[in-house]
Amino acid sequence: MFKFYRGVVAPPDLPADVVAYYESMMKKLNDTKAWKENYLAKYILSPGWQGHKEFTKTIADSEVVFEETLKASD
Repeated sequence: MFKFYRGVVAPPDLPADVVAYYESMMKKLNDTKAWKENYLAKYILSPGWQGHKEFTKTIADSEVVFEETLKASD
């Protein structure tokens, strides 16, 4: 199964309080009825939430899979 992620990216050197602010804001959005009904349901997307540490790991793990897949297709 191939997954498409939605996320917000920023420079790696953001101060911790800025990261916390935006992560909190996005979590609040993620928890709204409007997000669930007007975006996830409308576009038939699976719900899910990851904070910045988890999402960073998810993206890094995905890069490994993509690299292996591309090398195998040579």
